[in-house]
Formats: sequence, structure tokens, C-alpha cells
Amino acid sequence: MVRFIGVAIKVLVWIVPSLCLAHGMVSPHPVTSRTIVFPDTSTHKTLVADLHTHSVFSDGHVWPTVRVAEAERDGLDAFAVTEHLEYQPHITDIPHPDRNRAWLEAKRAAANLDLMVIPGVEITRLGDPGHINAVFITDANELVARQQELRRQEEHMFDTREDAENFAITESNGAFRGAHQVEHQGRQVWMPFEDQATYFTLVTFSYADTRPPEEVLQTANEQGAFLFWNHPEFDSVDAGLNAFHSTAIEAGLLHGIEIANGNRYYQNAHRLALEHDLALIGVSDVHELIDWDYRPEAAENPGHRPVTLIFADEKTPESMRDALFARRTVVWWKDTLIGRPEHLLPLLQASVEIAEMEPTSWGIRVLLRNHSSSRMTLRNDTGLQPSIHAQLIELPAHGETEVTFNMDEPAKVPLTFTVLNALVAPNQPAELTLHP
Repeated sequence: MVRFIGVAIKVLVWIVPSLCLAHGMVSPHPVTSRTIVFPDTSTHKTLVADLHTHSVFSDGHVWPTVRVAEAERDGLDAFAVTEHLEYQPHITDIPHPDRNRAWLEAKRAAANLDLMVIPGVEITRLGDPGHINAVFITDANELVARQQELRRQEEHMFDTREDAENFAITESNGAFRGAHQVEHQGRQVWMPFEDQATYFTLVTFSYADTRPPEEVLQTANEQGAFLFWNHPEFDSVDAGLNAFHSTAIEAGLLHGIEIANGNRYYQNAHRLALEHDLALIGVSDVHELIDWDYRPEAAENPGHRPVTLIFADEKTPESMRDALFARRTVVWWKDTLIGRPEHLLPLLQASVEIAEMEPTSWGIRVLLRNHSSSRMTLRNDTGLQPSIHAQLIELPAHGETEVTFNMDEPAKVPLTFTVLNALVAPNQPAELTLHP
């Protein structure tokens, strides 16, 4: 027996580090070409955050530990685990009555990292409410009507396949079909939908959907959460808010809106955010591996995930939350920076500098330096003619570009540019003046 215990201890000593890799700690990652870096402004720390991600605890396809490792590799300061509260397609394989579980797993995985893991959820409804993220929540379970265990409802049991399938078609308005057979109390019965996983997914959603969305938003606000509307869809580019979102904004229950989600920029959402004083939010909404959704060589997505740059007083969850409520954000999407002038211009000033300026015999030589992960496309508005470059100047990420301007009387002067890939409003690029 003593020998057996000794062997068991040796096995545990060997296996525990492996278990930590599978479900536990993520190690710090060195800076690489994927690392997202933006400088602090003159008044605030610039925090890089992704506030919309998914794992297998809703409709994502990776464990929360993987999300932590990806965030660490991409150089994020913070990311939020925002599983669908109601939509649980993996609930049969991963039953979890505690809706905080994904965040707890991610929090544990990030214990050794300088990475803030923010608790959040995605409130999921059909119709006008749509999808709304709540971040900085304190308890996800208070926001959803949950079944403590998965169980088949007797009213969903039928003697024939035809009856079960007709029920599936009717209850889903034609979105789902099929039926499957199970044993119940010693007899075979037919259940609606093609398999058990689909049945329990839809039953879980239907049960959770019984709680009014207005009530869920109110409870999230009582927890101190920051809420924003996800991937907003509109009938036209000049559409207004629907009644649900308008009422929520007026009541102070909705604080931001995604103007960029994955591959899409929502121009109308951008306009409405400025009109209704909503924070500008950009997110990955990643479901697969981040490398699959955001590949450097892909035509439709560049190599970086969309992120929200948050201008906080310090790098803490509390300060980050305060900055979100103060609307101090800029979105980085497909190498385009989008923000209000009071937030975007200080970031551009911190990112682009005149590293060198010296007179030559025919003008001035200027070395422009970029301290950010976003390339800058600058249109020359100085009134001076470049001797080599065209009027558009490309300044690579974390790189330099040398420009020589023709001048009759060479002198050090301020330079004015329009940053074509930086927007202060829809279709309105930012103007930037640099001083030597």
C-alpha cells in the first residue's frame, strides 16, 4: 500500500502541470508582430480591450483558457468573456447552471498575467431588443431564468414522428424541422427537432426568454454594468433607433453601441452614437480561433482583431469602467481609427511625431515616426510640395517615413495632414497638425 501511494504521488507530480496547461494557467507571451500597441495620450493611459468574445460555454468553439492565451499574445490589456445567457448550443455536452463559469475559468487562467479579465454576458433576444452585452457584471445568474437541470418536457412527447415534427415546425415558425426518438418510462416516444442537442438548446432558450429584456437590463445596471448594443442592423443608413433601444437609452440603461464588429463597420450606428451620446465600441466577437478569424494574409480581415481603445486614468478594472461610462473610447478596425475628436486627436498626436526636421538647400527634410500599431495614411495639407512623395504619405505601423518638402526659404514649420484612415464622424477624416 505504501508503495502504491508513493507511485500515485509521483504520477500526480507529473500530471498536475499538464492539467494546469489544459485548464489553468497561461504563461506571459513575448511581444511579436501580432502585439497591439498604442501609446498613452498626454492625459490618459491607453488600454487595448476586446469586450465581446465567446467560448464553448455558449456558441464559441474553444475553451476559455484559449481566449486568455490569444488575448495575451495580442497584447490586450483587457478582454471580456461574454457568453450568450440564453443561447446555449453546447448545453447537452457542457451543462453549467452557473452562468459565471466561463469567466471563472478565464480568470483562473490569467492569474499570472497582466491581463484584466472582465465578467460579462450577451443578452440575447429575438426582435427589436436584439443582442446587448453587459460587462462589469457581478453575477450572471441574476440576469437569466435558468433550469437547474436538463429534462424533457412531457408535453413535448409524441407517439408519432409526424406529430413531433409538426410541433417543431409550428413552434419555430418553420426555422427548425425533424424529430428524434427517445425512451421514456419504458416506452419509445418522439421528441421535436432533429436531435437531443437541438431540443435542449431551444428549450433552454425558450425558458430563459420568458424574462422581459427590460427587466434584465435594469438588473444589469443595478450591478453597475456597462451595456452596449451588439452588431446593430438597420433597414437603411439613415434609420433611427427602434422604440426598445430609444427607451433604454433615455432611461440610462444602454450606454454604448458597436460601430465595428468583426468584418463590418456600421456607419449608421456611428452616426447614432454621436447623436445619442453613446460610447463607440469595436469588438472581435470571436467564436473560432482568433487566428482563423483574423489572418494577416486574409483578404477580408487584416491581421488584427477589432478592439476598443479605452482612455483611463490607470490600468485597473474600476478606472476602465469609469472611462467607458465617460465615453472615452476610440475604435481600431481594419487599420482605421474611429473616435470623437476629443479622444482621437490626442491619440494621433501621441502616435505620430516629427522625429527630425532639418533645412536643406532646396527645402526641409522631415522624418515622420509612428508609435502605434496602425499604419497612417496622411494627405499632405501643408501647402508645400513634396519633392519625391505624392500628396499621400504612407506611414507604416511602428515605422518611419522620410519626406522632403520644397521651400524657397527653408525653415522649420508646423505640418498639417488629413489622416485618411482616422474618422471623427462618418466619412469625415481627422486633421492632424504636427509641430517640430
